[in-house]
Amino acid sequence: MKVLPLLSIVLGLVCLGMVVWPMVTWQISFAFGDFDQEKIISPVPDLSALSSVGNQLPKASGFGLILLSSFNILPSPPPPPLVSGFDKKAFISEFTLSVPKLKIYQAKVKVDSENMDQALALFPGTALPGEEGNAFITGHSVLPQFFNPQDYKKIFSTLPQLEEGDEVLVNIAGVEYRFLVESKKVVNPDDVSALQPPASGKYLTLMTCVPPGTSLKRLVVICKLTTVGN
Repeated sequence: MKVLPLLSIVLGLVCLGMVVWPMVTWQISFAFGDFDQEKIISPVPDLSALSSVGNQLPKASGFGLILLSSFNILPSPPPPPLVSGFDKKAFISEFTLSVPKLKIYQAKVKVDSENMDQALALFPGTALPGEEGNAFITGHSVLPQFFNPQDYKKIFSTLPQLEEGDEVLVNIAGVEYRFLVESKKVVNPDDVSALQPPASGKYLTLMTCVPPGTSLKRLVVICKLTTVGN
């Protein structure tokens, strides 16, 4: 009986360590890692010019991973690009995404969606992978020790492990698009700049919450299209 209180204390400390340790290691990797330090906290754009637009973005569920949790206001997105005279999004409702380094294979991505419980979500109004612009994909994360590539509520828990040069594969209607990681950065939840491509070209952006197990910031991993093949 005298040992039980001691065991309870030890178990409590172990549980506390499991929660705190990923956050500590995250802060260390953030300070000394390969993040784009010059763009860690981008200025919030001036939204005064948008007051007449009135477009309300849908709010995210769950962990609040959708980027615009504070403003929910953006200019009207440009119309999706037309390919061979038709809107590809009218025919494509989902596609798959693989990140070999993270052991994520053929994960389902819903087009123009905000629901990340049953699939990853291509943010409404952003490009399809392979099109000019930025395909912006969001997903849930939890503490990395609970990572499960088959569970969409945990699928992006190890996203911070991606580094420059790692590949991300997208398959749309049998065509494979190969992207390579260019950079990653951390932004505030109300920073809308991450929705835009970093330059002209065809980009893919992956986003989730950090530090692990929290929703204080957003990790943004920026990838660029390199090859297209069957």
